[in-house]
Amino acid sequence: MRKRMVIGSYVTLMVVLAVATGLEHRYGTEFVGRQVYGTGWFFALWAVLAVGIGGAIVRARLWRNWAVGGLHLAFLWMLAGAAATALTGRQGHVRLFPGVPVRHYTDAATDGRQELPFVLCLDSFRIRLHRQTLHPSDYVSYLRIDGQPARVSMNRVLERRHYRFSQASYEEDGSSWLSVSRDPWGIGLTYVGYGLWGVSVVGLLFFRKRLPDGDVERESGSTVRVRSKRPWGDAVQTLASVSVLLLLFLQFGLRWKKGGHIPLSNGFETLLFLALCVLSVSIAYSRRFPILQPVGLWLSAAALVMAFLGPMDASVSPLAPVLASPLLGFHVATVMAGYALLALVFAVGVAGLLRPARREELARLSRRLLYPAVCFLGTGIFLGAVWANQSWGRYWAWDPKEVWALVTFMVYGVAFHRRSLAWLRRPLGWHLYLTGAFLTVLMTYFGVNFLLGGMHSYMGG
Repeated sequence: MRKRMVIGSYVTLMVVLAVATGLEHRYGTEFVGRQVYGTGWFFALWAVLAVGIGGAIVRARLWRNWAVGGLHLAFLWMLAGAAATALTGRQGHVRLFPGVPVRHYTDAATDGRQELPFVLCLDSFRIRLHRQTLHPSDYVSYLRIDGQPARVSMNRVLERRHYRFSQASYEEDGSSWLSVSRDPWGIGLTYVGYGLWGVSVVGLLFFRKRLPDGDVERESGSTVRVRSKRPWGDAVQTLASVSVLLLLFLQFGLRWKKGGHIPLSNGFETLLFLALCVLSVSIAYSRRFPILQPVGLWLSAAALVMAFLGPMDASVSPLAPVLASPLLGFHVATVMAGYALLALVFAVGVAGLLRPARREELARLSRRLLYPAVCFLGTGIFLGAVWANQSWGRYWAWDPKEVWALVTFMVYGVAFHRRSLAWLRRPLGWHLYLTGAFLTVLMTYFGVNFLLGGMHSYMGG
């Protein structure tokens, strides 16, 4: 009964999160905030899941495997931080006019005025431009707090007495809008969870000889071969893969040099990086898993076709102010590396469905790819949360891209619990699930960009 409740809450959360993004697109952010994300039943679903995770740690004695136990403990810390933010945190905004002192802000939940423990005064608001262009590079509000000079800009949050101010917008009359947040407990708890996640991922991928659910890291007989009938076929595949990879590195490097920043700021560039990651992995492991080479070549070709023939802007342009952060490269690169590995998992799953005689060994290959894929995806999500906290003063905003990335993470997380789900222990069930799960990746990357919008809509450009 307890197991069914946890599974039920997990599945319900995934469905609710997916539906909520559609409701937000139709009825607006405030509607889903009131009717979904801010409700008691939504909080209760996460509470049931937290109790289930805690129970799993105890029943399975996960502390005996510190990496796996650490991952579960990390989720508990993150959920505790989210609960603290929901219960004790505050969000709001304030409009500042030059030379006008202000001692209150508007609470986002109640629309009422809340008093600040100090006086804010805007000296001036300025728009900085990229050199020799009219493109903004930063938005800066020069303030005084109780007479002391201070500054707020994009990717630079101002913190005073547990209040955090971030640059939200501005008006033509020189006034500045700041987002206001107060979260004395949630941020710290959540960051502890992120730290536990990072340590546990390193332990899981690099220092453990046995992976969860009994998957031995060095499985015998796991070399999956798909050789060409012609002797020269493999050589042609290798030459084509290496040639395309070199061209991608050249393209990536030239865009980096011309733009002056890592080229991961729009949909075109991320598709290039996706193709680069897929080819790099497929070539690196082609000797042990020869099936990856043709699979990687076809997947990278598909990504490049979408990049060059799709409705994406391929021009090299200055960074938007919100993207001008060192965390851009880390966040986007880790997420896209995760997507690249999940694309390979999808392709291997399709091969497993089409080749019944090879399903078992293809399932082993799929599992080997899945572990780093989900670790990269989770790390990228959490790096994005840290970046959001530095840019907007809060680590999670229920933006459609954030929500669908979380849904994707949760959908693939199911695959790590084969002991509890008998149908996943069968190769056919495994391949069917992992093939279907890739729909969430497509929705996260393409569907949100072109259908739902949100704070990450620039990725479609």
